[in-house]
Amino acid sequence: VGAPVGANVGVNVGFDVGKKVGSVVGLAVGDSVGATVGAKVGSKVGSVGEDVGSVVGSVVGEVVGVDVGAVVGKFVGAKVGRVVGNVVGANVGRVVGLLVGLVVGVLLGLNVGKVVGALVGLKVGALLGLTVGNVVGVLVGLVVGEVIGLVVG
Repeated sequence: VGAPVGANVGVNVGFDVGKKVGSVVGLAVGDSVGATVGAKVGSKVGSVGEDVGSVVGSVVGEVVGVDVGAVVGKFVGAKVGRVVGNVVGANVGRVVGLLVGLVVGVLLGLNVGKVVGALVGLKVGALLGLTVGNVVGVLVGLVVGEVIGLVVG
């Protein structure tokens, strides 16, 4: 009886612990991965912004007579790159975090569940064993005593 009781308790406790730890780990991993991916995407978009800006700047520069391409390009590139990078980074981070959290949570849940289950099973089994043993022992003692009493009597 101890084994099934222990297994049930272990699975419940294990998955609770696993979910909590998994979500923490997942968020941490997701944040770092998201930030990295976001920075890369952002810099790509930013460089496109610089190119577009320099083209626009040179056209405007010809009309106005001042080459503002570099200034416009850097400004547009930096702003657009940062925004896109942050958005992409946050979304990628969230997805990666959830996936990592699920995997870590399930693995931890199974391992913690096994350990807790085994411990609970041993305790429940031992307590039940003692109780059942006492009851059976008394009953056997009564029957044996009765028989001995009759024979001796």
